[in-house]
Amino acid sequence: MMNNNNVIVAIANRNGKALVLNGDTNKYGIIEGANSQKASLKAMCTLLASIDEATDKNVITTIVVPKNLAFILRKDSVQQWKDNGNKTKNGTELDDEFMELVEYISGMRIWLGNRVKVKMTGSIIMKPEEELVMKRAWNQLDKVTGYKANNGSNAVISRPNKPAFMCK
Repeated sequence: MMNNNNVIVAIANRNGKALVLNGDTNKYGIIEGANSQKASLKAMCTLLASIDEATDKNVITTIVVPKNLAFILRKDSVQQWKDNGNKTKNGTELDDEFMELVEYISGMRIWLGNRVKVKMTGSIIMKPEEELVMKRAWNQLDKVTGYKANNGSNAVISRPNKPAFMCK
């Protein structure tokens, strides 16, 4: 949605695909990766590069990301991972592609400054219109991928069988 030079863009991801939805135009793009997280990081790199190339420097772009990308909200994460030998605090090794993507995102966020904001869906700082754009992104991703959530609305859910130890 465009509002006083503000553009809201949402990234939704599932099954190695990331959908980037422009809330103003409802146009979207799909980017694939080795997994949903990498697809989303590639999508975010592409999006940040397009903001860099935008002619209007007064437009603020708010990027809404799903919870599995919360780690990119902290600008100092990348440096911490590099200082730790490309590993998280828990010791999870981060491959070269992942590090290259997050380093670019971190650098672009710093370079673009207040021209870009990143928010996680469901956070208290989310505005209703940002949540709405994210919901539309998930709905569009569902259409594109043919995903149908089992939310119980029309599905018949059978009671699960008890584990063997409970049947004695």
